[in-house]
Amino acid sequence: MIVVGIFLEGEVFQIVGVDSLQNIVFTKQVPFSDNNLPIYIPHIISECIPNQDYLIATSLESSELFIANMQSTLKSKRAVLKTLPFQVENLIPKKLDNLEVFPKIEKANGSFNIDLFVINSDSVEKHLQFFEKFGINPHLIYCQEGAFASFGKKYFSDRKSCLSFYLGHSKTIIASYIDGRFAISYEIDIGANDFLKLVPENSLSEKEEYLHAFFLNEMDTKSCAALIDTYFKKIDRIFSDLFRRKENLAGFALFFLGQFNSVKGLKELLESKFASKIQILEGEATEEELSCAPAMGLCLSVLQSRELAPQFRQREKIHTYHIKKISQKIASIAGCALLLFGVTFFGLQNFVNKKRKALHSEITQFTKNYPSIFSEKELTLEQIRAKLDQVKGYKPYFSSPVLASDMLDYLSTHPILNKENSNFEINDFKYLLVSYPSLKKPKDKYKVKLQISFQADSPTHAKEFYDYLLKEDPIVDSKQEISFNRSDHGYQVAFFLKG
Repeated sequence: MIVVGIFLEGEVFQIVGVDSLQNIVFTKQVPFSDNNLPIYIPHIISECIPNQDYLIATSLESSELFIANMQSTLKSKRAVLKTLPFQVENLIPKKLDNLEVFPKIEKANGSFNIDLFVINSDSVEKHLQFFEKFGINPHLIYCQEGAFASFGKKYFSDRKSCLSFYLGHSKTIIASYIDGRFAISYEIDIGANDFLKLVPENSLSEKEEYLHAFFLNEMDTKSCAALIDTYFKKIDRIFSDLFRRKENLAGFALFFLGQFNSVKGLKELLESKFASKIQILEGEATEEELSCAPAMGLCLSVLQSRELAPQFRQREKIHTYHIKKISQKIASIAGCALLLFGVTFFGLQNFVNKKRKALHSEITQFTKNYPSIFSEKELTLEQIRAKLDQVKGYKPYFSSPVLASDMLDYLSTHPILNKENSNFEINDFKYLLVSYPSLKKPKDKYKVKLQISFQADSPTHAKEFYDYLLKEDPIVDSKQEISFNRSDHGYQVAFFLKG
């Protein structure tokens, strides 16, 4: 799958295709004007990557976005989300009625860092309407700040605080990322074209040489000097604001992006100006990648495993592509569940059939041993049992257990418990069937254990009951353990019955 990032800057569409390995497949600069419609961008993309599927990512402009930062000491993300609506109003200097808030919550050092991305509720709809004129229906919509952060993550991943200084065709963007969190972004309405317009020569190479000579102080003109002065004053104000937000910029890294290759000498001039204040990084990006950094950053926002900024096309505005993907996942899960149910159902059916055949075989073998009885049809179980009892030498297939009701009768007539001048009270009686015969082991005997909790008027009478169980009681299996315990609530005896 190829991701196509489309970044609109002035009157130029910056279009970049990036594959799943995060390598550039193609780049295009498509100029346009409202007076020069239509431009059908899908045709341009198809010419670059014929017969290939792709996703399109675009971005809202910085002016459409407000970012607020906060911190929470609550213990869980769920708790943070519950309290967030009550805290948002104090952080956002606008009425929330016509706004959409997209929170980004990350745990750090025992607390939660929260970045709130706020847009107007109609921003996404207007964005879609604009791109519709050019045949584009973006699958995903990010922000410029997120695009620069994703680009920085690929080439400057070890930096938690950085400034992206992007020289565009018609403007300059300085995006700040402080301590791993999104901060304010700045725009200057001066770009590479403004410098190039100052040179009257028609040849682009001559313009570049002219500007390069100017920036290196080899020549001077009033127009260039005035523009440079205005440009640097605006940059100084931005850095003053950054110093106000973060006192020390020593931990920052500054990297230059954009069209510096067409305005030669400007980058060197900026580097000499800021070298003493901030570390300047070159990174491993190529000139091509640096020039199309915003569009490539949009692609990386899709391809990187962790989104640094939210994706704004959600809820009722979600692209049909994602609805289909979700439907396919649901169908896949449902199919797996149905397959598992089928396997389980037929497996159980097979198991039950095997058990049924085994039981039928045992019953058939059993009935062959008593042909005179089972020659009659439609006999009840009681009638079969009665007839089998009349057969000489017949041993029951299953022995009869001692019933719990029989044991209650036994206790009610026990000679010790009902002895004169003694007072016994049974508090608890448990009848436990420890083992029993089965079809596989029909000759096994029932093994019953009784646990009796009682109170006695004296320890002597309680001991007398225990001694009787040990020596004289006819139903007690003296070969098994017979226990006797005393507690605050009385006495407890446990023993097994004879089989």
